Amino acid sequence: LMFFMTTLVGFDTITTTAVMTITAVIDMVTAPMFGSIMNSIKAPKWGRYRSWLIITTPLVIVFYTLGMFQWFGPTTISAILICAFLTLAHFTFNFQYSSSLALISVISPTSQDRAKLSSTRATWAALGRIAWSYMGAPFIAVLGVWFGSQTLGYTIEAGVYAILMGIGMGAHFIMTKG
Repeated sequence: LMFFMTTLVGFDTITTTAVMTITAVIDMVTAPMFGSIMNSIKAPKWGRYRSWLIITTPLVIVFYTLGMFQWFGPTTISAILICAFLTLAHFTFNFQYSSSLALISVISPTSQDRAKLSSTRATWAALGRIAWSYMGAPFIAVLGVWFGSQTLGYTIEAGVYAILMGIGMGAHFIMTKG
């Protein structure tokens, strides 16, 4: 993210630090509220937790992709747009993450089952981070060459990975039916 903002978008380090800090602080302050929000809202059509997996997926995809877009115009406007879209992406993703974790206790009848599901989730999350560490930069480079812009490569990469995450949330939605 730092490379994208400084080298490709052209922000100075102060602007980049401000965008990243504002996004992180808003995420840190709002993250503890998502469980309460989900529990206080009347359960939508597919259940209290499962619904958030589907409702927020299109928003996460759009917001995350737009947060990795090079906005043209004054630096201040561009920084505000990137900060806003990344903050909204975190905000909507936190609903998915919280509902995903809450579903573990809903679908597992025993503490042993909950422990197994939690460790399986953590294992796959770690494998995803390892896969990203090996494939992320080469994938962005290939996209940059294909589309003639390294900046556009970052934007498309964000969209592709957000869509893959959406597919995973859809699979999670289907697996927890009933």
